[in-house]
Amino acid sequence: MAWIEAHQELGDHPKVYKLAKLLKVDDDNIPIGILMRLWWWALDYAPDGSLARYDADDLARAARWKGSSEDLLAALRGAGWIDDGPDGLQIHDWYEYVGRLMEQREAKREQDRLRQQRHRGKKKAAPADCHADVTRDSRVSHAPTVPNLTEQDQTEPDEHEKAAGFERRAPCPYEEIVELFNTICVSFPKVKEVTNGRRKAIGARWLEVGSLEAFREIFKATEASPFMKGDNDRQWQASFDWILKPANWIKIAEGNYGPRENGEHRPQQISQYTAGFKE
Repeated sequence: MAWIEAHQELGDHPKVYKLAKLLKVDDDNIPIGILMRLWWWALDYAPDGSLARYDADDLARAARWKGSSEDLLAALRGAGWIDDGPDGLQIHDWYEYVGRLMEQREAKREQDRLRQQRHRGKKKAAPADCHADVTRDSRVSHAPTVPNLTEQDQTEPDEHEKAAGFERRAPCPYEEIVELFNTICVSFPKVKEVTNGRRKAIGARWLEVGSLEAFREIFKATEASPFMKGDNDRQWQASFDWILKPANWIKIAEGNYGPRENGEHRPQQISQYTAGFKE
């Protein structure tokens, strides 16, 4: 069972009042209910926060809204709860709300995969051990012939685990990373405060790439991208928080938003900095 954080300040948030005003409802509990329903639904059906594959009717059903679905979508956008991203609509600051949950889900999936991989390897080795015991007197020892799979594996992480970020990392240099962004990405608003949400996002990327050089190359690619600076049909501009989201980081690293040549984006792949990301 999944959960989502809902802070007490949500009840009196100006954006809640604005949503109520745009929807022309008097009860402030209605927009809160809409938001919670939408967020709960997104945990299962839009876990990355992207709403690109859904239309207004889908969102209205998710939020249990009985009025016009187009009015609801317009109000959510107008109040700032849904943003226009480069790939379509997305939930505003989704990673701030469920980033930790998403990371836990990804880590558990990776741990399960590695556990199954080790289990298969031990099962393949088990027949050889069993044959070796055939010639022994069974009265000599009752020790098990296969490893106890319920005990914690004390071996060092293999290359797959290391690629998934299981090796020990140096402490995350949060302030240095923020200073890198402010120094390199001069075309974007400067980061003035390292909030808890930003620390989570920075720490997650650090766990996966583990070097300041990785952040430097991503920030350089961001500053070199006209698209991320607003040269697009929505005049949308990337932000520090948007860059740190896992899917966006990978797209930047793979050159999806590089400068154009002959009307096409020129690839600027720096995929060595995506090696630690989960599939």
